[in-house]
Amino acid sequence: MSYAFEEFALPDKDSGPYGLTYGKDGAVWFTEQIGNRIGRMTPDGR
Repeated sequence: MSYAFEEFALPDKDSGPYGLTYGKDGAVWFTEQIGNRIGRMTPDGR
């Protein structure tokens, strides 16, 4: 079994993801530590 990871930039370069959780829609939801935003990433990377 192998895994692949891809890094995605957040809008604020000084921010980082915090408090990751998975939704029923399969997306990963997170807060931006410094960016004061809520983010969402779908399984296909959008």
